[in-house]
Amino acid sequence: MIRHFRLIFGFVLIAFSLSGCGWGKESQVTGPKQTVDENKALEFFIDGVTQESMGQSAAAIELYQKSLIYDSTTTRAATTYYNLAKNLIAVKQPALALQSGIKSVQLDTTNADYYALLATLYFENTRYKEAAQVYEKLVKSYPDNNDYLYKLAVMYQLTRNMNKALDIFDQYIQKFGEDFNVRMQQLMIYDARNERGRVISILNMMIAGDPENDNLRKTLSKEYLQAGKLDSAETALIPILSTKPNDVQTLLTLAEISFRAKDSIKTSDYVKKLILSDEIDEEDLIGVGQTYFQMAKDDSAALGFALHLFSEMESVKKDDWRPKWFMGMNYLSGGKNKEAIERFEFVVSKKPDMVQGWQNLTIAYLQLNDYKSADASATKGLSLHGMDFQLNYFKGFASIQMNNDSVAIRFLEKATSINPYTAEPLILLASSYEKVKQYSHSDSLFEKVLKMDPENALVLNNFAYSLSERDLRLEESRKMSAASLLKDPKNAAYLDTYGWILYKLKDYEGAEEYIKKAIDTGEASAVVLEHLGDVYQAMGKPAEARIWWEKARAKDPTRASIINKLETAN
Repeated sequence: MIRHFRLIFGFVLIAFSLSGCGWGKESQVTGPKQTVDENKALEFFIDGVTQESMGQSAAAIELYQKSLIYDSTTTRAATTYYNLAKNLIAVKQPALALQSGIKSVQLDTTNADYYALLATLYFENTRYKEAAQVYEKLVKSYPDNNDYLYKLAVMYQLTRNMNKALDIFDQYIQKFGEDFNVRMQQLMIYDARNERGRVISILNMMIAGDPENDNLRKTLSKEYLQAGKLDSAETALIPILSTKPNDVQTLLTLAEISFRAKDSIKTSDYVKKLILSDEIDEEDLIGVGQTYFQMAKDDSAALGFALHLFSEMESVKKDDWRPKWFMGMNYLSGGKNKEAIERFEFVVSKKPDMVQGWQNLTIAYLQLNDYKSADASATKGLSLHGMDFQLNYFKGFASIQMNNDSVAIRFLEKATSINPYTAEPLILLASSYEKVKQYSHSDSLFEKVLKMDPENALVLNNFAYSLSERDLRLEESRKMSAASLLKDPKNAAYLDTYGWILYKLKDYEGAEEYIKKAIDTGEASAVVLEHLGDVYQAMGKPAEARIWWEKARAKDPTRASIINKLETAN
């Protein structure tokens, strides 16, 4: 009794599956001879349908396979293969499912559902060309089925046959009318081809069908903006503000459009609305400005817009240090050091724990050659950030410029202990030790840098000159000086060093040649002019020596060595 009830239930479940499939017919397709047992095949088939209805795909698969043992070659077996394929998909076995799908259409060439499943199975197995062929057959047989036509176009896309895909999508629109998904597919193809005019045309058609779609309007505006059509870019967005007056992205884009159109009034209006909007917080607004700063690498207008944004934020958010930070960074990189100083002074007053504020403030003073203020800024910064490498370095540099070598040595020593592998502070420290005649320290530091960077032209020159002034290792000094000239053959200081070493080696003609080359650069210091006078004095040409010493004194009237030489000559 229970068995009979289950069979009746099974027949109800499969009523649709059997319709049109020929179950119960005796027709048979060509294939291997099989002794068909209709009753057993039907029994296992019904049990399979029952398991399938309960979501038991694995059990259904086993039962369908048993059904095929008793009937796998007749037209009615096509339904079994069809159901088997569906359940194999459910258990993620697309390759086996495809085999069953192929068998189902071999046994029944008239059932559209079987072909539709086969096309899906070819797609699942990434066999897009075969899927397209099946959809071509379906479209030919069922020209009014929009799903088949759409999927045929998609298969052409996947086989990289974009012209055919576009043609089918156009047929779709002509036959069935506007369709968002079809237009999106067209849009993606034209976008990939970088056919911007076509993209704009498709977007306009999509908006005509869906005028309240804000995302479409924003995308269209972006396309117009990239094409330089600023008026059209603005027109595309304006309707959004009628329903969403504080929409952040819309206000931001309209502000950018107005800025590029050089409409400062509109730009300020949109930016102020953006800043005052409740829909964006200060963190995100700062992030927007940062994004435009980053875009400036490829788009100079983006930098101008970022600055306009931060300038407006400065005026509205008067207590926020972040807009001033970004404005200060821009002024610093642009050489507007006074404006940078004003911003960074504000930054360090509001955010003293931010070491970069002290660093940038000190840099701005150094770039103005205001070494006293730079020294004061570095000192304040170091009171809070005593182990900061840059502030110690800047303090040492400023001290050197103020002829305070003992202080410079202290802070440069600290900088080099924090970062012992950066050449610049080591070179400055070596020069400071040299000035206070602690030559063992200076020589050791010069040698350390040359081990790190054997081709450092500045160190090669300075070390060579230092040694020559002490009449030490002259031949070695000459080689170092020559190496520096290979790096920078027109450097006045390097030319003078080489000439001076030749002077020390008593090659006066060679010395004259190179020191004259240094003077011819137009960048010679009083020391270089004095050196040429010394060379002429050594060559027995006192009159010419006096001429160059006089020129040296005119350039630096306080230089004691020149004054002494002229007094002796008199």
